[in-house]
Amino acid sequence: MAIRLQIRHADKLENKRLMRLHRAKRFVLPLTLSTATHYANEVIRSLSEASAILRSTPNGRLSGHWSPPVFPSEIPVSLGEFVETSDVETVNALVSELLRQIQILNARLVSLIADEDVFRLGINMNIAEYQLQAAKIRQLCGALFPYARGQSEDVPTELERGPVVSSLRFNGTAAPDDDFESVIERFQSVGKPWWTANDDR
Repeated sequence: MAIRLQIRHADKLENKRLMRLHRAKRFVLPLTLSTATHYANEVIRSLSEASAILRSTPNGRLSGHWSPPVFPSEIPVSLGEFVETSDVETVNALVSELLRQIQILNARLVSLIADEDVFRLGINMNIAEYQLQAAKIRQLCGALFPYARGQSEDVPTELERGPVVSSLRFNGTAAPDDDFESVIERFQSVGKPWWTANDDR
């Protein structure tokens, strides 16, 4: 009997500790989302500059003329720690997708310089696709902000394509050209949300 009570007491203390830890991680989540949103904005702006450089330089090269925005390395750490302490699966799915998208985007931006010669023919299309991905990151952050700020306990279970495209067209940071329009048209042509919580990836 005494051992059983000790186990229950230990479990209760551990549950309280985990709850405090989760509250702490949720408390810093708005700052992490703000940092991720700022990074996504900088990526879109910077990629427009890269596109202009490719059009204006004689040999159309980025190396020596452009570098991607500095990646905030604290973002993956913060998001990963949040998921580790959260048992809300719908929120975890959204946070995990944000973590996936932002890490992939960073790797792709690095490859624009490191593998420029390999992907030279399709580089303008890549730039447009990476701007689209950055806009997805902004949408993911926007979907998480109400939960992070304690304004809601619910999060979307799917994300539509329209707001992604609208944010690129109307914020003045993306530089529309034929490649950009082609990427946007292909993205919009899919008649379903670009992300759903039960998407197996």
